[in-house]
Amino acid sequence: MMAEEVTGGFAQGPTVAALGTVAFKPDQLYVLNGGPDYLRFMVPERLVPFSNVGEPRTINRMRQRMAFSLQREGAVDANGNPCPALASLMAPVRDCAFAVADGLMPDLDEDQSEERSFVTYFGADTATLARSSSRLLGGDTFNLYGLGGPQGWEGAFAQASGLGSMFRLAGTPLYVRCRNDDEKGMLAGLRGGSVDAAEALAEAHGLDPSMQAMLADVADGIDRERYQVIPMQGVDYRQTKLEGMDQARDLRVGPQPWVFSFVVPEVGVIMRSVYVPNPDPDLSVWDEHRTQYSYMDIEFVAGGSVLERLSGVPAAEWGGRKTIDRSTAVADPAR
Repeated sequence: MMAEEVTGGFAQGPTVAALGTVAFKPDQLYVLNGGPDYLRFMVPERLVPFSNVGEPRTINRMRQRMAFSLQREGAVDANGNPCPALASLMAPVRDCAFAVADGLMPDLDEDQSEERSFVTYFGADTATLARSSSRLLGGDTFNLYGLGGPQGWEGAFAQASGLGSMFRLAGTPLYVRCRNDDEKGMLAGLRGGSVDAAEALAEAHGLDPSMQAMLADVADGIDRERYQVIPMQGVDYRQTKLEGMDQARDLRVGPQPWVFSFVVPEVGVIMRSVYVPNPDPDLSVWDEHRTQYSYMDIEFVAGGSVLERLSGVPAAEWGGRKTIDRSTAVADPAR
């Protein structure tokens, strides 16, 4: 058993850092969280369907099994109550303000497999990164890492996610926002490795030859696999209302702003599709009416917050779950 710390006569169990070595199973996390997690990563739909909440007797049996397993690690007590360190790790998972993942939530209707390796949950005071540690033969397990308070989130996220060791700031800043569907098609072509599309986008925005060469180099690097492309997803949950455990925590519980990004870390490039949703969408026709407006952009990031760009949440609003102005909900480099 890990070394315990005793506060006020209560054995509080391992530290936050020590809990990073514990492999948590989805059913354990389901009990600890009181339901599925946002973005359905640690408690995926294929293991716990959206409509399956669980009878009290079933939940009690799950809690007993969890207590038997995790009590040996000092993570919970005999009744399944988490130690203070584990409670602090689960707090931003349970009450998530915004989240960032390295990929998109799979659509089981399309038979998509899970490709994400981590999701970071940002709460009112702390943040937790959950990383998949095993997916062999259905044996999903996850490690939890605390990222501390909002003032340190930028650096802690960069280190825990691995982006910090890969992302290189661009030598020259450049920001291009697509103004119409034609330009969106050009940016999509650039993302797919088309030098012609990159040059067309540069010409449409009247960029000088050096900046045109920057865009063309990104496309060529993707095409020739000199550069890697990392998909990322950021979702702002600060206005999401959850009535209970039966309301599964995923993108379809709205409305939320969200950002789909493709990161080219070697040259400091982030390509984004940014969505600001209808404030009161009719979920029965979600696909037709979910978006109030959207845009696509590409940026050579020479400074500022990478996490702000990936999450869509301005750094000034990190921490807390305050009411936000929908018109300025998504972090916008153009402002």
